[in-house]
Amino acid sequence: MRAKAKTLEAVFAEVPHHRIFEGREIRITRTDGTEETSPFVEASSELTISFDELETLDLPSLLKKLEANVEKVVEQKTKHFFQTISEAVERVGNTIDGKGQGLSAELYLQVVDKIWIEFDADGRPKLPTLVVHPDQRDAAARMHEELVSNPVLRRRFQEILERKREIWRARETDRELVG
Repeated sequence: MRAKAKTLEAVFAEVPHHRIFEGREIRITRTDGTEETSPFVEASSELTISFDELETLDLPSLLKKLEANVEKVVEQKTKHFFQTISEAVERVGNTIDGKGQGLSAELYLQVVDKIWIEFDADGRPKLPTLVVHPDQRDAAARMHEELVSNPVLRRRFQEILERKREIWRARETDRELVG
């Protein structure tokens, strides 16, 4: 069931995570020193098999029922994940209103310009993963193609990344190393 959950939880693949075995809440300490405490939220699903059904239930049918339960739990976790992110972004004022225009390279550039971007040791950006609803895959592909093929947009993207790289370098230079 864990393997099935991992295939369904692709959106979480790059999100660092670890198990917490006890407690009632989680505390997040951000790099700027601010803290936030949140209660744990349960994601669960119930599976009921009647005695009559038990007599004829074979392994493939049982696995199908169990997979349906895994899907319900993953759906709950995913909704909570995006709700939590949305609330946090709203709280800090880091939102962009697309005003119904849909996904576009222009909107993407606004997003990249507004967020923090990390860079690797060679100065290459670690761009965030763009998560879109399956209905928006074609729009995301068009947006990427527009960003790659339009020299004006491509130049703006590079200018934003260069500015972000300088901000990152300044922060890295000012860091106090321990040890």
